[in-house]
Amino acid sequence: MTVFIMMLLGCESPMALNPSEQHHESPKIVEPVLPPVSGGFNMIIKDGFDPFPEVCAIRDIFGGLRCTGTLIAPNIVLTAGHCLCDKLDIFWVDFSGDLYFVKKVIRHPECSIGFISVEYDAAIIVLNRNVEDILPVSINSDSLMAYRGSQIVVAGHGSDIKKYSPPGLFWYYGTLESDPTNMKILTLRGTSIFYGDSGGPVYMLIEDRLVVVGIISSFSADMGRIYQNSACRVDVIYDWIEGVIENERLDSE
Repeated sequence: MTVFIMMLLGCESPMALNPSEQHHESPKIVEPVLPPVSGGFNMIIKDGFDPFPEVCAIRDIFGGLRCTGTLIAPNIVLTAGHCLCDKLDIFWVDFSGDLYFVKKVIRHPECSIGFISVEYDAAIIVLNRNVEDILPVSINSDSLMAYRGSQIVVAGHGSDIKKYSPPGLFWYYGTLESDPTNMKILTLRGTSIFYGDSGGPVYMLIEDRLVVVGIISSFSADMGRIYQNSACRVDVIYDWIEGVIENERLDSE
């Protein structure tokens, strides 16, 4: 059986962006459809209703989509480590058309990206200023092991279309002993998280709160068929995330 792991990094067609020309237009009306790829979500963000405003697109200097990210502090975005392998690639963070300069990129110190294994696939982007009118999302600090079998919701910008999964499409089925930093995701409807969704949030309802429990990372495939997605567990890197946020707060004072 041929099995390989591929990163969910999307390189889309460049589009002209000017961070000085920010606007606040609502997302356009798009009917719920599957993107023109072999995987993806089936709920496109509609006009006037965006349940996940904290989810952003990470773009290169030409405006091309690099990955997805999540606002976890006023000027801090959480994403996947493999999205930021090339730190020389200057980029912006895009919240539905509002663009923010990237001040600093910090990858997890143990981030390891291999052909058959991915560990601690996490990174933090520090923005040049606080994001306006959007509340940061909470991240999970509890051990994820107790929530095996729980439904999850994911969001991302794959195909440069902001979308999210309805409840019941994906679920967390466990963490492998050989792969302790990742949570494994299965689908109930034959779809998959796909390119460009990397770095996006994995949400779970814990104690009546919707919190981020993972960072979309990679997928495994056999003979071209995706059978499993992986996400970096937020609980195993929680102390690192909080430490970075606190250091950035102290530096800004």
